[in-house]
Amino acid sequence: MNRNYLLIPVFLLLASCQQQKSHKPSVIFAKDTDTADVVELDGIQQSGTVIAGTLNGPEYYYEWHGHGMGIQYLLADAFAQSIGARLEMQVAKDSAELKSWLEAGQIDFIAIGDVRKKDSAPWETNIQSLRNAMNAWWTPRRESEVLAQFTHRVKQGTRIHRRPMWRNRGRGEISDYDHIFMRHASRIGWDWKLMAAQCFQESGFDPQARSWAGAQGLMQIMPSTARQLGVPNSKIWNPETNIATAARLLSNLNGKYSDIHDSDERINFVLAAYNGGSGHIDDARTLTRKNGGNADKWNDVRHWILQLQYPNTYRDPDVRCGYMRGTETVEYVSSIRSHWNTYRR
Repeated sequence: MNRNYLLIPVFLLLASCQQQKSHKPSVIFAKDTDTADVVELDGIQQSGTVIAGTLNGPEYYYEWHGHGMGIQYLLADAFAQSIGARLEMQVAKDSAELKSWLEAGQIDFIAIGDVRKKDSAPWETNIQSLRNAMNAWWTPRRESEVLAQFTHRVKQGTRIHRRPMWRNRGRGEISDYDHIFMRHASRIGWDWKLMAAQCFQESGFDPQARSWAGAQGLMQIMPSTARQLGVPNSKIWNPETNIATAARLLSNLNGKYSDIHDSDERINFVLAAYNGGSGHIDDARTLTRKNGGNADKWNDVRHWILQLQYPNTYRDPDVRCGYMRGTETVEYVSSIRSHWNTYRR
């Protein structure tokens, strides 16, 4: 079976989006057995990786804050764990491409089936022993069980104790970290109260805040982002380091969108990319231009960020990064703007 073990790291915020992986054949050396089907499943388990092909979208697979999401992804990942393998997802442009990958042995199974099936797993594979393992694992309640486990993991993994919006409003003190915001905001040409507003949105000024996805500290920095910026994870909980790292990230994004000459407009795009990833924002700008809008105007681009939640948009051939939770990003920018206005008043 042709298999590809190429892994492409995903860096939250700095990375545009996960690109389609190439398929490189490799060889599995299986044990000597009497049954070829057993050899194939055994080879998957020896390799430690099972490869599933799917489509992009909330019901299938998408990436959010550096993590795989989507109903089919969560189910396929749970199955992979049950056979002692790590799941690798390949995203195709359509079902015909998935069929061709399966026939060529580039994926182990197609994960786009009807999860309402009662008697057998909803996926398609040419490996009989893998199909047997799927059917043994699958139950009519499997989807609800997996989603409940994921919801529990999110709740257990999220730790945020939000502080008041003001430390002392009468004296104009926003938080315990105002002096750090002042120092690092000035270095990137931002209003320190804007950084404070973003921090309130991210963590509620809780220096020990942690999301289920692993984002850490005041500005909710992901470990992968910290590594890419050369910041040791052991230091990311430190308020000074956390805010400094966020400032570097904001500076990088500000440079990326330097073609937007109106600095106030540019702020919206920087905040949106901080939350949703620059690749998705670039997709929305591309769609804005394509449909006659102004890609430098937030009000025009915001419309297409919201449209990236719908199949007819995120499957547009000019969209590189697929489905986006656009409502979350638009509300993120709007909330920070509102907090900032309050602080400035």
